[in-house]
Amino acid sequence: VNWAVEPIIEAAKEAGFSGIQVRERWDAFGVPEGRSLAIFDPSNIRSVNAAFDPSQEGSPQLLASIAGPPNLDMSPEARKGRAEAMGFDTSTTYYHGTAHTFDAPRGIFFVTDNAYIAGEFANQSGRYRGPTIGTDARVLPLWVKRGGFADLASERDLQRIAVRLAERSGVTEQEARKQLDD
Repeated sequence: VNWAVEPIIEAAKEAGFSGIQVRERWDAFGVPEGRSLAIFDPSNIRSVNAAFDPSQEGSPQLLASIAGPPNLDMSPEARKGRAEAMGFDTSTTYYHGTAHTFDAPRGIFFVTDNAYIAGEFANQSGRYRGPTIGTDARVLPLWVKRGGFADLASERDLQRIAVRLAERSGVTEQEARKQLDD
């Protein structure tokens, strides 16, 4: 995580958010609009191909119990139903582009609902990090648990984060709120 962004992420965690949401715009290269998420807890992310075994709900593994126990219905409908019951939003597929091979994310995990952006990141990841991590750029389709994201386009969410940042500087919550209101 970039050192300049780290205090904002820590303040968002302290404010009770499960991640940060950023709405993308069209850029100079014509990349389509989308939404990106920085997810703090890896158990809030799962591959769309996971079993969604309720006994593995807290697991950080993207494919947690991909085969599932023998008595678990592995039909797409059943897996989707279990995902929804576990709080995953199955109406939006997010993507993570990478050249890494891993089972579980470590630290903050970035995803986007724009497959093009994820593909570009996967290509860059392979180019800049070198052959020691593998050269197979790929895009992982994921579902994310609903809610709890700080929307950086929301004044209310930004104020909650600003209050936490101010508290880290020794300003009380009451003083910070008063400054924000002025």
